[in-house]
Amino acid sequence: MTAHRNFRLFVLLALALLVASLAPTSASAQDFKGTFTLPVETAWGQTVLPPGTYSVTLSSLAYPSFAKIDGEGAHFLVMPSGVDTGKASDSNKLVIARSSGRARIRSLSIGALGMAFQYPAPKREPLVVAQGPELIERLTITLGGK
Repeated sequence: MTAHRNFRLFVLLALALLVASLAPTSASAQDFKGTFTLPVETAWGQTVLPPGTYSVTLSSLAYPSFAKIDGEGAHFLVMPSGVDTGKASDSNKLVIARSSGRARIRSLSIGALGMAFQYPAPKREPLVVAQGPELIERLTITLGGK
């Protein structure tokens, strides 16, 4: 009897989630949309992006918030591994770490909110005990979209 009740609860929750995801949404004042240009091939999570111009959209600024990335033939969602509300700068920017000939997105800062979303290294990167210097690059994100 309990298994049957749990299954019914699961089905009801799944249907509620489906209906909520299909409901039309309006642009919120809390939405964030901006554009940025990558100068080199860069990994963001498990996706490798070629150099070019991209748009980033966060439709919810509550953690965890998926960032939607579009541009240069790429369309994907990426979820942060953490959020920092104490160390974000006043500007909107992406922080890129470059080492050993590879670049990856480390964080996305939204200055007006004082939030910095952190992103993990790609899983395919080997664990390195000692490595050469790491170049940190900050790319400005222009508000608005493509």
